[in-house]
Amino acid sequence: RCLKAVANQSLDPSEFEIIVADDDASLTTQLQVVQLAVRAGCRIIYVPVSRAHGPAAARNAGVKVASGELLAFTDDDCVPDTNWLRGGIASFEDMSVDAAWGSLKMPLRDRPTDYERDAARLSEAVFVTANCFCRKAVFESVGGFDPQFTSAWREDSDLFFTLIEQGFKVAFAEHA
Repeated sequence: RCLKAVANQSLDPSEFEIIVADDDASLTTQLQVVQLAVRAGCRIIYVPVSRAHGPAAARNAGVKVASGELLAFTDDDCVPDTNWLRGGIASFEDMSVDAAWGSLKMPLRDRPTDYERDAARLSEAVFVTANCFCRKAVFESVGGFDPQFTSAWREDSDLFFTLIEQGFKVAFAEHA
């Protein structure tokens, strides 16, 4: 669902590429990505992650093969809106913006578990990897995500604070 949503962005497919950094490198996932790439019409690159593990290391591996000047991050359990990339890119029209984050909508079932209720609070969060953007040069200059974060927890906050501490401008991407 995530890949299909990213492949179906309102931008022309020649304007972006999708990089799947697979931290649990598997032939099954690789084949799914290749099949979608054939149908999608946009460039999709599969990156098997085999050395350092965790979401931070996987994202860093994906960035190494990225050819664009802007990076957009989302997570495999997300379904980005059709205008997600367009909205994120718009936040960089202000040339002083170095990174940005967009909003999240976390749907809840009628009777959510405590875990689901807790996870839904991410919709109030600032700069989470489910919906954030960064200039590639800026990302690389701060060393990317810290690979010491081996589970999906706070690697995005760490990057956010690093960007701010080093004087980079981080803004809210209202339309992403």
